[in-house]
Amino acid sequence: MIREEIRELLHKHPFEPFSVVATSGEEYEIRDTALAALLKSAIFVAFPNSDRRVILPYLHVASVDVHNGKPRAVSRRRKR
Repeated sequence: MIREEIRELLHKHPFEPFSVVATSGEEYEIRDTALAALLKSAIFVAFPNSDRRVILPYLHVASVDVHNGKPRAVSRRRKR
């Protein structure tokens, strides 16, 4: 599940920055765990030093790219 994969990245020690890529092609960089919050059906992303924010439904997450140079594909399969 997408939410669980993002949760794992947010709780990883040490934290590694990552980006959430939307199906529209927009990319939202998560540089700090304080900049993202997991909601029931979406991820909330805040932008530092700004009032800008985005609520991206998990349905519209195309991929999650870890910034260590190795992209991480997001599975769309549901757990049964």
